[in-house]
Amino acid sequence: MIKLIAALDEKNGIANNSGIPWNLKADKEYFRDKISSGNILMGRGVYEELKGPLGSGLNYVLTHRHALREGFIAISDIDDIIQHSDDLWIIGGAEVYGQTINLADEIHITKIHKDFHCTKFFPEINDDFKIVSDSGKLEDNKLVFNFLKYKKVK
Repeated sequence: MIKLIAALDEKNGIANNSGIPWNLKADKEYFRDKISSGNILMGRGVYEELKGPLGSGLNYVLTHRHALREGFIAISDIDDIIQHSDDLWIIGGAEVYGQTINLADEIHITKIHKDFHCTKFFPEINDDFKIVSDSGKLEDNKLVFNFLKYKKVK
C-alpha cells in the first residue's frame, strides 16, 4: 500500500525556503505514529532536514547522490521502490508528492486553517480520492487544524 502523508496550510502549502513554518506538537505525534512501521520514501530536501532515519522500516531517498548518511538508501527511480514495497509512506517534498500522488492508495493530511504564504505546495487531490476519516477541528499552539484521511476510490 502506498500512502502519502503531509501537513498543509489552507493554500496547500507545505513549506517555505526555511522549512515548515508552523509548529504543531499534535501533528508531529500523528506523523511519527503513522510512519512508525513500513518503509519511507523522501526527496533529498527532506533527507537533508532530518537528523537520522525515521520509523522502523527502510528510509529511501530519491536522489542521484549515492553517498548518504547511515540508515538511508539512495534510489534514483521511484518505480523501483513502488514495485518492491508493500507498505510505503511517502513523506515529501513537493516534487516527490507530485510524482507519486496518482500512485497512492491513501493520503493522510493535517489541514491547517491558516495561510503561511508557503513557496512549496502539495498537489491537488483529485476526485479519485474521497475523505474517509475527519478528526473534526482541533487546536494546538493557537492553530486550528483537522486530520483527514483520503482513500482512492477509482
